[in-house]
Amino acid sequence: MHQNFIIIELWDKKISGPSDQILGFVKIPL
Repeated sequence: MHQNFIIIELWDKKISGPSDQILGFVKIPL
């Protein structure tokens, strides 16, 4: 579970956009 959160943080830092943030949240359950 921790790894998933790290990926979201990196995604948010690399690309700051609403669409990308949504994709990050979708990855949480995966």
